[in-house]
Amino acid sequence: LQAPVMVTDVDLGAGWNGMELADQLRTLAPDLVIVFITGRTASLAGRALGPREAVLPKPFEGAELARLVRSLVAH
Repeated sequence: LQAPVMVTDVDLGAGWNGMELADQLRTLAPDLVIVFITGRTASLAGRALGPREAVLPKPFEGAELARLVRSLVAH
């Protein structure tokens, strides 16, 4: 089976935070692969990324996202 993958913006607006969402989903799916996208890397200050997590700064190309997801799933 393939690992589940979540791609989320860090700043979701309306009080939502992609990092908190990822933490909650990780309890349901420990093998979850997470790609955080952001235009403001300062939003990730203080977060230690796990081995199946990565940050993709905006703007990005679809091919970049695909390569990153493949590398995390293979990890």
